[in-house]
Amino acid sequence: MLLVVAKAAKPLETDKGLLWRVEAPSGAFSHLMGTIHVAEPAILQLPLPVQSAFNQSQQLVVEVMLQPADYLEIAGRMKLTGGQRLPTLIGDALF
Repeated sequence: MLLVVAKAAKPLETDKGLLWRVEAPSGAFSHLMGTIHVAEPAILQLPLPVQSAFNQSQQLVVEVMLQPADYLEIAGRMKLTGGQRLPTLIGDALF
C-alpha cells in the first residue's frame, strides 16, 4: 500500500519541496507536508502553494510528541465527571 501512495504522490512547486499531493484514482486528494521541528519564526512564511493548500483544507492532522505524563492527563480529560452528559454539552442535534 505504501508503494502505491509513494507512486501516486507528486511534489508541488514550492521553494523547499516539503508539500506533496496524494491523489486517488477517484480524484480525491490529500496533501502531505514534511515535518518541521524548529521553533523558528521564519517557518511561518510559507510559500504560496503551501499557504493555498492550508487555506483550502477541511482538516489538519499534526504530529505530537507526548511524554508519559501527558497520556495520563489526556486519559483523565476523556471522561465526563460530576454527572455531565455528552448530549448536554454538545446538544442533541450534534449528538
